[in-house]
Amino acid sequence: MDANQGRVFRDLLKIKPYVYFPGIYDCIGAGMAANTGHDGAYMSGYSVAASLGFPDLGLVSGSQNIQRAREITSFLKRWPGVRNIPVIADADNGYGDFFNVMATTQDYIDTGVAGIHLEDQILPKSCGQIGGKRCVSIDEAANKIGAAIYTRNKRDPDFFIIARTDRVGASGGSLDQAIEASIAYLDAGADMVWPEFPGPEIDPIKLFAEKIGEARPGSLMGFNYSSNKEWHSADPKITWNMLGEMGYKYIFTTMVCLHAAGKAMYDTLEDYEKNAEKGQWNQEQDKSNHPTKSFQKMWGMVDRKMELAKKFGPEFTEALRTSAGFGSDNDPHADKVHGKTKK
Repeated sequence: MDANQGRVFRDLLKIKPYVYFPGIYDCIGAGMAANTGHDGAYMSGYSVAASLGFPDLGLVSGSQNIQRAREITSFLKRWPGVRNIPVIADADNGYGDFFNVMATTQDYIDTGVAGIHLEDQILPKSCGQIGGKRCVSIDEAANKIGAAIYTRNKRDPDFFIIARTDRVGASGGSLDQAIEASIAYLDAGADMVWPEFPGPEIDPIKLFAEKIGEARPGSLMGFNYSSNKEWHSADPKITWNMLGEMGYKYIFTTMVCLHAAGKAMYDTLEDYEKNAEKGQWNQEQDKSNHPTKSFQKMWGMVDRKMELAKKFGPEFTEALRTSAGFGSDNDPHADKVHGKTKK
């Protein structure tokens, strides 16, 4: 039986000084997160939107995000050699009023993710790092959180609900409003609050944590170590250990995989454009000793496919004997290590 991922996430929060999840947007990113030792992954709405060719302005529907979450959790459960890790998913602002929030929560529970976060922006929403954000009233947002909790309690009490507030950087908003709103969301039953900060300055980050700790001792807080911010040049620099000590127990970088993939693809494609076939040669050499050397092996599930074929498909076993390709008896790659024939 598959582990309840909400419970797995809750247990991680109890035993670690902080829990870090990298931001992913597809199955490959989820598998990479699992196989590089991360405790879980964060499904970034911005990154999913970008992968579909949209800006993060509420243009990707709840159904599209829910389907992506379902694909990711299904992959993690079925893929040989990949750990099944918990995923926290972006549920934007719930895609409507409290009725929509209840349906969204139910649908996300059904995907198998560990939890979701809901933000207090108007519909349509905007990326938390973009100007022009506007928020609904605190009462309306708290009622939507309450509706999510009501649905969660009926379906899966371990499912984790994070209330995000964008009031620090929203039009007409302030840090004080973000603190007031977060207290209201905790009172409505949220498992954690996440204040979205516009920059890497430490003072508002510390003050928020202090005020929440005073008002609701022991409350959990989340922190977006956003890839859009210049953390390396902040003074003072903010480390994850520092955040954990302040009470930010769940830390994530929303777009780490999007940034990494974008740079890698750009550089590689530029090399191909400039150097033709030498671009392919360069890529082969660059990956010669890397765990991702063979995507046929890693994501084509070649070994598992051949194992099952030999067990259940005798006609396929004969085809393996008489054909060429990955996994066949005449595999041209089988006797080679990094392009050199074995001695």
